[in-house]
Amino acid sequence: MLSNFFITVGSYDDEHNRALTRDDVARANATVLGATRSLLESRTSTSICTSIKLLRVQFFLGDGDVTSIGQSLANTMAMNKVGSAELTLFTMKESTRCRKDDVLTYGMQFKSFFDACPKAFSGLARLKLENLRLAESSGFPEILSVCKQLEFLRLYNCDMGYLSLLEVSHPLLCELEIVKCDFERVDLMWLPKLKMLTYSWWVCEHDPLSFDYVPLLQTLSLTSMALARHKVLKLSDFLGKATISDLHLNFLCEKVNKHILSSADLG
Repeated sequence: MLSNFFITVGSYDDEHNRALTRDDVARANATVLGATRSLLESRTSTSICTSIKLLRVQFFLGDGDVTSIGQSLANTMAMNKVGSAELTLFTMKESTRCRKDDVLTYGMQFKSFFDACPKAFSGLARLKLENLRLAESSGFPEILSVCKQLEFLRLYNCDMGYLSLLEVSHPLLCELEIVKCDFERVDLMWLPKLKMLTYSWWVCEHDPLSFDYVPLLQTLSLTSMALARHKVLKLSDFLGKATISDLHLNFLCEKVNKHILSSADLG
């Protein structure tokens, strides 16, 4: 009769201190697979079960059990009414230890998992990804097109190549977090329900974002070290037609102009 499920790999999810071996990852994912099968798959054959209000699952990329976990999640969402499903995918190394080869490897592992289990993604309301470099031809726009129910997306140390362009369109996405990603620019193309945006630690030297159709955007948080080579961020130009009611700025005391804000910048 349980309605909330939180199945996670446990204490291995520290993104700042993740000293793991392949055996650690295999054991953790095997435990998650056992939990999904015993807790979730048994519900598909029991008519008295209540609907699942919250399904939150976290595990590692790269192990053989990953596809089986994805298929178990897909079966659960197909056979049960799930109010909100959340998936977090960890990598064996935390971001500070990831090199170019690592993010490429993790990107290929994710793409293999994504292609094998698209139905596990189609019903997600929340998705958190980290340390991925995907191909431009099959990157994050493809993920958004498959995740039709997505309301929240977090990308941490992700891109489609160094200084790549990310265009974001989605009918339901309400909250977007982009942290330490090497995009040249993120274009918010068509996001009719987006209300909250967090963008932190960009690498490009010009405006990191462009705002097209974001009529409901209310909260914007920008954090980055503003170096000498970076263009001055003039909010009246940068925000375009976006009307922000809650603005958070943190440039770590670098290149802050007392005239940066005007009444025209905030709604």
